[in-house]
Amino acid sequence: MFTFRWFPRSLSLLFAPVFLLTIAMAAVGAQDNANQEAIRLDALRKVRLRGFETQMQAYNRLPKLADAYDLAALVQIRHDENQWKCEVKLPKDAPKNRQFRADINGLKGVSLLNVSQAGKGTYTFNLQNISFDEQTSEQSNLTMSCSPQNFYVTKSKSNLDGNSSVSFSSNLQIDESGQPRLIYALNVNNNNNNGIRKGLVNVSISAPSFSGLRHQSPLAFNECLRPVLRELSLDSVLAADAQTAWQVFSSSWEPNEKSTNSVNALLTRLDSDDFQEREEAAHALATAGEDVALALVHIDRSTLSPQQIAVFEQVLAPRFNMTRAEAERLSHDTDFLLDCLYCDNPRTRSAALDKLKSIRREARDFNLPDGDSERCAAIEKLRDQIDPPPATRPAKGKAARADPKLEPQTIEVSKPEPRDAPVHQRGILR
Repeated sequence: MFTFRWFPRSLSLLFAPVFLLTIAMAAVGAQDNANQEAIRLDALRKVRLRGFETQMQAYNRLPKLADAYDLAALVQIRHDENQWKCEVKLPKDAPKNRQFRADINGLKGVSLLNVSQAGKGTYTFNLQNISFDEQTSEQSNLTMSCSPQNFYVTKSKSNLDGNSSVSFSSNLQIDESGQPRLIYALNVNNNNNNGIRKGLVNVSISAPSFSGLRHQSPLAFNECLRPVLRELSLDSVLAADAQTAWQVFSSSWEPNEKSTNSVNALLTRLDSDDFQEREEAAHALATAGEDVALALVHIDRSTLSPQQIAVFEQVLAPRFNMTRAEAERLSHDTDFLLDCLYCDNPRTRSAALDKLKSIRREARDFNLPDGDSERCAAIEKLRDQIDPPPATRPAKGKAARADPKLEPQTIEVSKPEPRDAPVHQRGILR
């Protein structure tokens, strides 16, 4: 029969020092590991700092502008349906066709610029900004390039924990109908959450418009791309596409009497027995401007003959690249309406602001300044009031917006907007 016996007290005392010694050795080992890791990280910081200083030595040999400038004072960037426009205003001491340094207000570190003429009245503008934080050993690289057919912006960060990047590009491509058109793409890569929302690990989306890009991933668009463009004072490039805005608002604009009379006269000629007269009327409608197109939108289709409808469709087809449902959705989309406030067309800005005031109480007392820089600042202030940044967004109440889930996500989307449906199905026509 087995009888359990306790160890003698003397034997327990014998093992106690061994146990304590084991704990002490483990603690010493952990401390040694921590010290070795600290030494390794310190060595890496020094290597990164030396690498940055070596870069700066090369950059410091470049000529430098005497004064500091706002980026908007040096370059104005706009875009329409199929072209980027870069208007450059360099000071007299700026070198021509070579890289030079400049102090850009709002940008830390060193900024390198290069401007070259791409054609008559057109330019290629390149900016590179490099900065280094010695405390965190984080290097940031901000790059922008603009030419008539391309626009590219990227912001990358790297430190001892990894790297992250946000890149946006817009390139001129030939669409399915054989027409040149800008395609917009946004890519987000995040290996260590440097300045990027935790929920955005990898994002890769493309669309034929800014609004389409934003619609596919509002979180990536607003919290990754917008801050980069804002850092470059390029909020205005987010101006809604003029053609898209025209389709959204055209049904609410009244055509002028002269254009309406001109359209009615040309439509009558389309039913002429004379072939030459019909061809001339069709050509006149096809080459007419925005006012005539607006008058066409307000024509009652049910009163037209088959010949008139055929020309009607042909003339308006290029102006209607969305479904009726998508245009209606955009007319109530706060971000799209805010982006319309950047547009050059005063009628577009007025229509967007009226719509905003009708759907958002924060905009009811808002007045849009006339100057470009003042207007951009006012729009962004209004945007923050309507949808506060995450750090200041209220957690409760009707004004609070549900915060997107933060589970890591990978998004890969590329959906062209429909262009093959008849105009009366795609557009906002009566």
